[in-house]
Amino acid sequence: MSRTAFEIYGRGFGWSWRLRGPAEVLATGSRHYDTSRAARDAIDIVRAAVAELSGNEESFPDTDVDAPDIIVEQEATPSGELPEERNNWVWRLQTANGVLGHSADRFPTEMTAQSAADQFLDYAAGALPMFLVGAEYEWKTGPKPIEVGSSSLTGLVSEATRGIRHRKVLDQIDTQIVVSGDSR
Repeated sequence: MSRTAFEIYGRGFGWSWRLRGPAEVLATGSRHYDTSRAARDAIDIVRAAVAELSGNEESFPDTDVDAPDIIVEQEATPSGELPEERNNWVWRLQTANGVLGHSADRFPTEMTAQSAADQFLDYAAGALPMFLVGAEYEWKTGPKPIEVGSSSLTGLVSEATRGIRHRKVLDQIDTQIVVSGDSR
């Protein structure tokens, strides 16, 4: 089973996607969507663009992608500066219609940014979309409150003392059976 996936998740201001690799998030979407379905459709466009860049244009015949490209460049601060102590290199996946996604990190050199873009292409080619269930309701209605009352406190005390009660019962038993031996 692949350890990479396009994750679709809800946030307080809409739905987003990210590509999670085996160890970290590799890429994020370029915008937020009103519905989880719109975020899922955006992933299909990204997957079609990646397939076309990989020379496999037949993978998504129903998805129109216009001139996909990976752009690696330095990204300045909002004030237009490129501080030397900051990682300034990023990559973007874009088409003639706009940016589809971008690197989740900044990189110290052009070469490391290009390597990260290549890694994205490798992982994105085989990654499938995965919905993070429950996120939609959480951002629309807020998290469910924890109810506190006598029944929940009784249950908590019962769980906390269960091991103690069990040990007392075992201590009252005179006969103990020990099973040992080879499992062959």
